[in-house]
Amino acid sequence: MSAPIFSICIPAHNATKHIGECLESIRRQSYGNWEAIVVDDASEDGLETLLESGNYLDDGRVSLLRMDENKGPYYCRKSAFQHSCGTHVMCLDADDALVDDDALSKLADIIVREEPDVVLFNATLDSEALAPWVDYGAISLSPGFLDKHDVVRKYVSTYALNNICFRVIRKDLLLPVKVKEAEGFFMCEDRLELAQVYLKAQSFFLLDEPLYYYRLNNSSTTHGFFRLDYCRQQSAVERTVDKLFSPTGDDLEAQRRLFLEVWAHDMEDLSWGRTTGELKDCLKEMAADSYFVEAYRAIGSKGLRADLGRSIDLLGRGRYGMAARWIRLVARGKQIAKRV
Repeated sequence: MSAPIFSICIPAHNATKHIGECLESIRRQSYGNWEAIVVDDASEDGLETLLESGNYLDDGRVSLLRMDENKGPYYCRKSAFQHSCGTHVMCLDADDALVDDDALSKLADIIVREEPDVVLFNATLDSEALAPWVDYGAISLSPGFLDKHDVVRKYVSTYALNNICFRVIRKDLLLPVKVKEAEGFFMCEDRLELAQVYLKAQSFFLLDEPLYYYRLNNSSTTHGFFRLDYCRQQSAVERTVDKLFSPTGDDLEAQRRLFLEVWAHDMEDLSWGRTTGELKDCLKEMAADSYFVEAYRAIGSKGLRADLGRSIDLLGRGRYGMAARWIRLVARGKQIAKRV
């Protein structure tokens, strides 16, 4: 048999609640030339049993890889890339789904007819209303072929082009796969994976239709106990982006501002479940991070929202005690506002 066009890579950790819906959305597709690779990331909820009882593994197009320990979606996706047979890769989270039964048909038509390296498409947070989630128009990207320079600029200076799940990517752009480097990486992994794609790809095509249902997940990494190592990973990703694309002028300033904005939100996440002393220790390490020092020296808190700017200024000036008290106040205020 000839290789399928689509290798759909699905990392799954304790995903029995929604993975059936995810796989059914693939099996309903009017276009059948695909394979789906589920990577069981050391699940403890009977994931393999569910796949067997649902006869998903009886479909020759669905396969299962098993991890002995939880290594995160970045590692799992790379493992799936290694085992994939398709000419193009599509990533799908285990709690998400395709919302258009003709999604793969539409994407295959573009791939065959236009032969782009990367197809970008849209997603929705509402599987019923199908309202587009990504506002491509707001970053001046229009349907059809896109200029590579414009794509790279938007990727570097915004986070609008970060999600790997809203892409179909020619597989060779994701090779060679270095799985070892992906161990333990849980934050900003999409942005890191896409860096090499945007660097290598020459042609980009935008299909501005919501083909993908993105389910907001309150049990995800960012909603659980926030580890300081996540901050280190975010900083490492931005250093990589900076090194690969060497942004200048407004693009560089925008990238640094985005990083500082994320850094301020990280400070709030770190405040939960820690004593004031523990939080201060975390803040000291964040303040010593070389990329933070570089970004703060370059632009300070310019352009940041007032509450985020104050957090960054207190951190940059070494006022860790004041920063800890301010961050707790902001975080609690936001929690109260959500309840109202």
